[in-house]
Amino acid sequence: SVTKKLTGRTLKDNEFTFELKENDNVLQTVKNKADGTIPFEAVNYTLKDVGEHTYTITEKKESLPGVTYDEMVVTYKVKVADKGNGTLEATVTEAPEDTEFNNTYKATGSWKPSVTKVLTGRELKDNEFEFELKENGKVLQTVKNKADGTIPFDEINYTLDNKGDHTYTITEKVGTLPGIAYDSHEIVFEVNVSDDGEGNLVTSTKISPADMVPSFNNIYTADGSWKPAATKVLTGRELKDNEFEFELKENGKVLQT
Repeated sequence: SVTKKLTGRTLKDNEFTFELKENDNVLQTVKNKADGTIPFEAVNYTLKDVGEHTYTITEKKESLPGVTYDEMVVTYKVKVADKGNGTLEATVTEAPEDTEFNNTYKATGSWKPSVTKVLTGRELKDNEFEFELKENGKVLQTVKNKADGTIPFDEINYTLDNKGDHTYTITEKVGTLPGIAYDSHEIVFEVNVSDDGEGNLVTSTKISPADMVPSFNNIYTADGSWKPAATKVLTGRELKDNEFEFELKENGKVLQT
């Protein structure tokens, strides 16, 4: 009498195989049921079997993805005696404390946010802008841009505890770069994490709103001035206000009169 328990996902019929042996001789090979029972049949005896018997039960290590197998050996010692009335009595003389085979199913996966940076007005440089990745208001990562516009967030790794829906937000931190208009919008990723039953956690991603381009756009502007200096001299009489008119041109275009 032994049982089977799988942690991490639902146990299915016939997933695990068990061997009952005596002296390395395989007597029975059976598979589990979904309820955790392992349906070994009764061991029948005749007069030649009177005496001591030692039985072992082990789980065969197979190749179920994501599953850690139990290397436990369950040992029973049984004494068979002739009652002298045509029946044989089987008595368990040594029983194991643990008769449950325990297995663990694990699945892993990851998701990596993909956003970019665009700067208009001048060349973008490494590490000029800083971005925060959050879930439920908690900052998970803070990274800076690369000169090619990539924003190198690390992968987010998942275990079975992370199955379900996740909402991540990415924002640009307002800095103090001169001439820069910072991008105040928020990029929202909705990520669903599901188990494919093969040891893999699979992610599906939506951007909200759906038509949003995952890019932060900044504008660099610069202004300055120059004032032309020229004077007027009149010889022969006194110069008066507004007597002469002057044109300032660039490429033939009159800028000021």
